[in-house]
Amino acid sequence: MSPLKILSGAVVCILKRYQRLYYGMLQPLSIKGQATQTGEYLFMPEDVMIPSIYIITQEGEKLLSQRIEVSLDNWPRDSRYPQGSFIQSLDDVEDKGTVFQLEPNFPHQKFSQEVIDCLPQLPWVITEQDLLLRKDFRELAICSIDAPGTKVFDDALHCRKLENGNYELGVHISDVSHFLKRGTAVDREAAMRGASVNLENHMILMLPKMLTTNLCSLKENAERFAFSVIWEMTEGAEILSSSFLKSVIKSKAALTHSEAQLRIDDKSLDDEVTISLRLLDELAKLLKKQRIDNGEKSTMVEEFMLLANISVAKRILQAFPDSAVLKTKPEKFNFEPLIKAGLSKGFKIKVNSREELFESLSAAVLPENPQFNKMLRIIATQCMAQSLYVVSGLVSVSEYFHHGLVVPIYTHFTSPIRRYPDVIVHRLLAVAIGAEDPYPSLLDKNKTQVLCKELNQKLALTDLYQHIFSKGKAVEGHVLFIQENALQVLLPRFSLVSTFYLQSVTSSDGEAIFAYDEEGPTLSAAGITIRQFDPVTIQLHIDKTNVQHQKKSRKLIKNLMLEFNVPPLIEQSSSALEQQSPKQPPLKKQKTTEGDTED
Repeated sequence: MSPLKILSGAVVCILKRYQRLYYGMLQPLSIKGQATQTGEYLFMPEDVMIPSIYIITQEGEKLLSQRIEVSLDNWPRDSRYPQGSFIQSLDDVEDKGTVFQLEPNFPHQKFSQEVIDCLPQLPWVITEQDLLLRKDFRELAICSIDAPGTKVFDDALHCRKLENGNYELGVHISDVSHFLKRGTAVDREAAMRGASVNLENHMILMLPKMLTTNLCSLKENAERFAFSVIWEMTEGAEILSSSFLKSVIKSKAALTHSEAQLRIDDKSLDDEVTISLRLLDELAKLLKKQRIDNGEKSTMVEEFMLLANISVAKRILQAFPDSAVLKTKPEKFNFEPLIKAGLSKGFKIKVNSREELFESLSAAVLPENPQFNKMLRIIATQCMAQSLYVVSGLVSVSEYFHHGLVVPIYTHFTSPIRRYPDVIVHRLLAVAIGAEDPYPSLLDKNKTQVLCKELNQKLALTDLYQHIFSKGKAVEGHVLFIQENALQVLLPRFSLVSTFYLQSVTSSDGEAIFAYDEEGPTLSAAGITIRQFDPVTIQLHIDKTNVQHQKKSRKLIKNLMLEFNVPPLIEQSSSALEQQSPKQPPLKKQKTTEGDTED
């Protein structure tokens, strides 16, 4: 047998270094106990794997007690320490509303000039040459349907009846990849960020604002580039054909869900947008009946976004069997927590089949507690494995199945303004239909798999920061699970499930502070008992006990005046307290996303 051949190479030169920023505190520089010249300091990074960094700054005295941000510039051969530059102070993080800066690896900086230079010049107009390369849908009754206050419109819809009696249905998604040329500074920055993070009073964008809220946003009465999925359907919502086109659209209306419903219900209206909405509504209801659902209710828009994602997944897999980017959710069920939760309120949740699960979940309704059914559905989703981005050629065909949505194949195509995986899918689809030329890295399954793993991690981190944004914020919640040393609480306002660990389960003399009843389950203290599904109030804040290592923290302020600690989502905590974990694994946070019922 011949020896294994291993390819090898040598680094010829480094064209450009990645400038990572570091977080920590300053201390005066001294050599053998003697102070050095004024302005010299050592920066002590929070990351213990990073060496101390030599800094010269005239602001050092006032920065000594603050957390700061520093760049590493170079490391001279004759220097014990690398050299860096002071960037900014992170003091009073809460007052600035930038709690996301507590995570060193989370991108939050302003877009660089190099990124800004990649953007089109304003005013931007669609040319005759552009129209020659795209399908012109500007005359269609296209509209968007979003939540109130939405400023970013990345999807729009239309439906019309054809002369043969069938229906033409279109989903139009912002053509972000037209502006995001591969390999450019703006493309690299978007890939590094991975996704936009929508905080209550602040938004960390994946793309510069010019693209996010202007050129890529399918605003009312604005001509925009789109990537369109068009189906021909029968009156029974049977799909006869699918096509994928680069297009130009002009949205006729930007509606909220309630505004769209009012148009559908108002029989006196017969304009083209209202007629389109009524057709969309009818087809959405038929599609829902055809699709085996996992129990999650979906809006009309979500139903068509699901259909678009499924159709695109099939098309890119057909074109690229080894390099299609898919979203999967493995079949890994543990329904014991769901069954127990249902029984606590007198409902028997059946899990022998998807149909039984759907029916029993739909029947589990408490009129006096509207949140109960939502909590059960979240528990049902969490009894399944986490969904991930994968590359088709590196997993088996059986692993394509998305068990959360109960569909054999799925991807993310419909949110390219705020999610980088969708950009990759857009590029694959563009090559598949001949609108763009292929390039090696796009079809390299191993490189794409590395990118998918990075994006899976970044999007998990993004979920964490969706709700950490303010000091002293009190929010209402409901208890989902109770364990001997922890509670899991649903915060409906953020569609978030968080785990709260008790700081101390026993007193100094060894007596139990809490009485835990596994049968209930209940947790009692000081004459107060917490039961599953009880309402509670949670206060979000930042623990600044250790300035160098500030932590996201919560306080349960009702029903019990007790402190709880939340370990980081990804980092492993080292304290004895945070190493305690409940018997039930912590639930993954749920994020509601307009246009996607499940991420």
